[in-house]
Amino acid sequence: MRFKVEGVEKLTAKFNAIPSRAQREAGDELSDIGDDINTRSAAAAPVGTNDPDSRDEDTKTLRSSTYKRIIRGPGGPELDAGFEGLPYIIPMHERGWLNFMGRYGPKRIEKYHHGGGEKFLERPWLENKPRYSAALNNAVKRGIRG
Repeated sequence: MRFKVEGVEKLTAKFNAIPSRAQREAGDELSDIGDDINTRSAAAAPVGTNDPDSRDEDTKTLRSSTYKRIIRGPGGPELDAGFEGLPYIIPMHERGWLNFMGRYGPKRIEKYHHGGGEKFLERPWLENKPRYSAALNNAVKRGIRG
């Protein structure tokens, strides 16, 4: 008995396309997650001044120094998001300096001005992690289904 199987090439092409579709969907979702985490983190970051009319650029720069990049990792797209470009980001995030001004030893920030507080990147991420994880899983499923 002989039989002929048709459509194998089409099926193989569809299977071969799954990884790229899933990665594209995951990358798109990671980009959306990056936008969301940056918005939430900027809102949670301290402004750093008591004077709301201050013209000092450093007072409002922290909240506008977020970034996001979708990078190609070994397992697919990865999100790199955070704050950059300012020397005081880590002390503000960690609520203090390990070696204040190079000679005064550790110094804690006692009060953040104009809202915000410590762990302004970490807190919003952890609070929304289950939602981000579910959204990313759904994106990969969409890519697999094609």
